[in-house]
Amino acid sequence: FPSHDKKDIRGTRTNITIRKAIAELRAIGYPIVSSPYGFKFTNDPDEINQCIVNLQQRIIGIQRAIKSLEEWKHDA
Repeated sequence: FPSHDKKDIRGTRTNITIRKAIAELRAIGYPIVSSPYGFKFTNDPDEINQCIVNLQQRIIGIQRAIKSLEEWKHDA
């Protein structure tokens, strides 16, 4: 659910646009990492590795959600 905090832009059109732009920049090779504090460019291998680990953990969570939904769909 969207937050009512004016400083919180999660779920807004602006946030979606920014995330899409970041995904496109990453896809063409820009080293943009994410953290709980936002996004930034970096050349630090440790920061890049931590971002990779976080993205892989998100993939695992998404795969679990897909599996659960597929199981529910087949059982319905």
